[in-house]
Amino acid sequence: MVISTFGVVTYECVFRATPVVTVSHNNISHSRAAVFSGMTGCSHHLGLYSNLNSQLFSHNCSEIFHSRQLATIQNAQKNKIDGKASDRIWSILLDLQQ
Repeated sequence: MVISTFGVVTYECVFRATPVVTVSHNNISHSRAAVFSGMTGCSHHLGLYSNLNSQLFSHNCSEIFHSRQLATIQNAQKNKIDGKASDRIWSILLDLQQ
């Protein structure tokens, strides 16, 4: 399980099928992390860091760790990112050139 702010690391975790828990550092990342988590199930968003205290953070992480939620996140991540985006982009660029 990885604990991260919402950003590139979140997508890297999805690619590697590593469960990720996000904590946002501002309102923009909070909105994006909540939408991403809700729409894909590929992460668990704990909310804004300013709304968490150490006890709540520990409780939430422990609950996630000891429940089926890690497996659920990991299953949602499978095959979401295939790692072939650059091949698809290259193919489009070659088609445009012809």
